[in-house]
Amino acid sequence: MKPLLILASVVVGQAEPRQAEPRQAEPRQAEPRVEIDFVQSAPEPGDDGRLQRSPRQECAVVLIHGLRLHPFSNSNVNKAEMSSWQRPKSSLVNALAKEADVFALAYSQNAPFETIAAQPELIRQLGRLKEMGYRDIALVGHSIGGVLARNLVEDHPRLGVTKVIQVASPNAGSSWAKATWGVRRNQEAFLESITHEGREKALAARAAKKIPRDVAFVCVVCRIPITAEASIEVGKLDVDIALKRGDGVVSCARQWSPDVQAQGIPATVLNHPHFTAMFGRSTAETLVQLLREPPGRWNADQVDGARKQILGALRMAP
Repeated sequence: MKPLLILASVVVGQAEPRQAEPRQAEPRQAEPRVEIDFVQSAPEPGDDGRLQRSPRQECAVVLIHGLRLHPFSNSNVNKAEMSSWQRPKSSLVNALAKEADVFALAYSQNAPFETIAAQPELIRQLGRLKEMGYRDIALVGHSIGGVLARNLVEDHPRLGVTKVIQVASPNAGSSWAKATWGVRRNQEAFLESITHEGREKALAARAAKKIPRDVAFVCVVCRIPITAEASIEVGKLDVDIALKRGDGVVSCARQWSPDVQAQGIPATVLNHPHFTAMFGRSTAETLVQLLREPPGRWNADQVDGARKQILGALRMAP
């Protein structure tokens, strides 16, 4: 057996070491193209689609939609599609058109929210209103559209925006964004970015950003009506249901969240479910009133009083 062992030793000794093959870098996926659409809803533009300012009209209102699900089509996620309440002759547009020229902004939802909010095309389109001579520019955003409006004024204070009205907006995210039914794969990143965790991360990264003091900013907190006395007992705490309640999608506490309360941002309550909020007559009336007479920033006592009224209070159970 010795010769055999010697031969094996020689063979092993003579073998050249194998060179590790270099790992090929995985091809970097191109970022999806975010589609932006900006149109005029009232007065309706001519056949050429050009934006036009009404004579002596100084106020422009821009309507921004929120989440749009496309359960049957990946391709529709890549498109900027208006909601029906943004379109010409909708009841909301008709009501606002008595106060201002009305425009509508749409965006595809095939990228994380922060990526969409940073699109240069958004700034270019909205900047056209200032160039057209409007001195009073109001952004009205429903759901995550209201958070988009917030990002825009925080990042671009010279854009010319004078008012922002958020309606049912998840400033601190929504657990509903974790839903899987009806969500296409190319919309998952967008939804993930507006969960509680996604918004917490974004707010931490934007901690230095503040809502400009010269922008009249208000949160319209939507909720499904319940009796004011309703409460539940959780351990040793008696918790007002108002603390947990919301519009069916976003809780009140995550619409008027601590980070906006800390800046003295006022809030008003609208008893309306989330997905139908922009269709109600009461919504149109509330928006018109806020456009005419926007509230100023609240002091600490005003915020504390409204917090107890809107969000409820924690009380030690007897």
